[in-house]
Amino acid sequence: MSEETLSPQELAREGEAAFREGDYPTASERFAAAERAYRAQGDDLMAAEMANNRSVALLQAGDAQGAYDAVRDTVDLFARHDDRRREALALGNRAAALAALGELQAAEKDYQASEALLNQLDEPELLAAVRQQLAQLHLRMGRPADAIIDTSIALENRPLTFREKVLRWLLKVVYRLLGRPL
Repeated sequence: MSEETLSPQELAREGEAAFREGDYPTASERFAAAERAYRAQGDDLMAAEMANNRSVALLQAGDAQGAYDAVRDTVDLFARHDDRRREALALGNRAAALAALGELQAAEKDYQASEALLNQLDEPELLAAVRQQLAQLHLRMGRPADAIIDTSIALENRPLTFREKVLRWLLKVVYRLLGRPL
């Protein structure tokens, strides 16, 4: 079927299927088509969500600039509509694109803003994912102590496997050795 005969929902499902299969260029194309279709229907929020999905697919495909361009304006759109959950997700997606572009300070700012919203929304699993990304970013920035704190907080915000419980215990020991309570 052609793009014109498929509904935005069908286009989005095709994008999701391609993403699950690891076909990120096709996923990006299908999400872009869904974004255009939602925009044509006047559904700016769903169009922005598709832009976020496209951003993730582009980042997985290695196109950091395209990922940033796709997600750049969605944060403000979600904020204007008081859609804080999707705003937090968009901030995280924009942060990931910025980090891939080497804009580490801007990425840190977006991850921290995403974290603040997710704390307000009581989204522990999403919060853990953002904290894990922030830990990786802090390591890239040469801030291992911050990375330890981020990892510890990430582990506190979701159910732990035995291995993760051991890691959390080790992190506490290391942090105590650094002379700081965790």
